[in-house]
Parts: sequence; structure tokens; C-alpha cells
Amino acid sequence: MTSTVHEVALNLPHPAFPQADWGDTFEVRTSRHFSDAEHAARTIMDSLPGWAAGLMDMRDRIVGPLGLKTGKAMEAASNTNCVGFFPVIANSPERILLGEDDQHLNFRVAVDLHNDQAGQRVRLSTLVQRNNAMGTAYLAAIMPFHKLIAKAMLRSIR
Repeated sequence: MTSTVHEVALNLPHPAFPQADWGDTFEVRTSRHFSDAEHAARTIMDSLPGWAAGLMDMRDRIVGPLGLKTGKAMEAASNTNCVGFFPVIANSPERILLGEDDQHLNFRVAVDLHNDQAGQRVRLSTLVQRNNAMGTAYLAAIMPFHKLIAKAMLRSIR
């Protein structure tokens, strides 16, 4: 099955995070079968390409001294289940919602499963509530990398 990752229109407010003032969604039709959204999310997070993991490490080294939460700090501080280093906020068979709140922005990552006659589609949505000018600047700085990473992760699970 050849299936491309494509961006899907996202309407705000989004039911998974109504406070979000920015978001995007990417989708892929997959030949795999995921039993639920958590299974899909774990597979996506486990498929982080090496170059993207390097970018995430560099991000953590830059933002940590600025007082922003790092991936390792989020995972270590969480008293809940995590997928990758993102804490689980809500979970159902069709959607898992991950995320964290920080001083500059609050974010959510939603992984949704859609079944139809042709198989299964997986959607990866990022929803952001910018809290201040630092959040706006941060989002602008990471945007090109965010889109590349999201597409690469979905491409690896198709």
C-alpha cells in the first residue's frame, strides 16, 4: 500500500483542546492495524528518526537553561503514564491526548484512529495555546522542524 502523508485542515477551537490558538494535523492511511489510539501513538513516538532525536536533544539543551520544560524533565516529573516523553492526558480507543503546560505555551498532541471500508487512517494533530510573546517566538522558530518531524514519524508507520 502506497500512502502519502498529507496535511488536513484543522478547525479551531478543537474539541481535544478548545483553548488552542494554533494547530495542525497530518494524516496517513496505513496498511498496519492498530488496536487502539495508544498503540498507534506508541508506534509513532517509537519511530522518531535519529536526526529528529538529535534536534530534540539540541532543543532541550537550549531551552532548559531558559527555564522551559525539557522532554526528560516532563517524563521524570509525570505521575502518569507517558507515551514517549509526553504525559497522557486522556485516552480512548479512538483518540489519545498527550501534552504538557509550560510558561511559554501549552500543547497537546492528539493521535486519532479512523476506520473505514478501505482500512485505517491515523491522524497526528498538534494543538498549541501560546501564553506570551516567548511562546509565539518559540512556535515560529520550531515550525519548520515540527512539520518535518511529524511527517517523518507518520511516514514511518504507513
